[in-house]
Amino acid sequence: MAIISRRRILALGGMLAAAPLAVLGQARMPRVAYLFPFREEQTKAWWDACRRGLHELGYEEGRNIVLEPRWSDGDPKKLKAQLDELLPSRPDVIVASAQPAAAAAKAATSTIPIVFVAISDPVRLKLVASMAKPGRNVTGLALLAPDLSAERVKILKELLPGLTTFTVMSNPANPDHKRFLAETGSAARDLGLVLNVVEVRGEDDVDRAFDTAQGAMLFLDDVTLWRYRRRAVLRSVQRRLPVMYGDSEFVREGGFASYGPSRTDLYRRSAEYVDKVLKGTKPSQIPVEPAQAFEFAVNLRHAKSLGLTIPESLLQRAEEVVR
Repeated sequence: MAIISRRRILALGGMLAAAPLAVLGQARMPRVAYLFPFREEQTKAWWDACRRGLHELGYEEGRNIVLEPRWSDGDPKKLKAQLDELLPSRPDVIVASAQPAAAAAKAATSTIPIVFVAISDPVRLKLVASMAKPGRNVTGLALLAPDLSAERVKILKELLPGLTTFTVMSNPANPDHKRFLAETGSAARDLGLVLNVVEVRGEDDVDRAFDTAQGAMLFLDDVTLWRYRRRAVLRSVQRRLPVMYGDSEFVREGGFASYGPSRTDLYRRSAEYVDKVLKGTKPSQIPVEPAQAFEFAVNLRHAKSLGLTIPESLLQRAEEVVR
């Protein structure tokens, strides 16, 4: 019969006692990484919505979950460096905001679950195989809305009944903008409007776009263009140019009007996906869902500065009115 020393028994007992505690601690404290390809101050409302959604599901930072947000300021190299830093510690889930972060995360790992947020067309961008059956380790929430471009043009025309010409600010590097421009052009023709396109790749192009814009402007959704959000709003005020944006954050900062999917709702709903993954559901088994809430916002102070009166019918339809 083998004889085990008292010291060996105590050591084995300590190992057995510690092991379940470690497993329990890991289960109680999952780690979720968040990648935002924006500046931190630009995404405060979205980040708050992520945490609010988790709180509604019973998660509390530091008690039963660890959240690790990163902001890459629109810099692809910084985004890659952040992924290189995060991946070795194996977060339980990566939440990727917008196309650059989602694409970078998917390229970096095929095993860690990824939940993307606010992707216009994840199937066409090859992030997932299909909406119903995403496949592998990626799923999330899409911005898909077939009539979005047409609705923006329609609202712009309602806000400005005398409008005959408008300019679209587009980033040619964005793979979604070709489709957006086609849809916007079709909607413009249906309303008898002339559409001009100005390409924007950097801050200097923002000034050029506003200097050459005619009638009004439509500001397409894009991570790069978001970097110049405050610059764009400032130039629209200086030029006395009504601009339709895709998100209400622009309106809160002084912009004229916006219409689009509620990003705060999408980021709040990302918590539901995180919760499912942490409870054992594979991303491949969680269908991609489109936007469910849409917001129309208008800034009456900006409208007044332009000498415009917003019809009461439109104000009643607005989810947010800045006075």
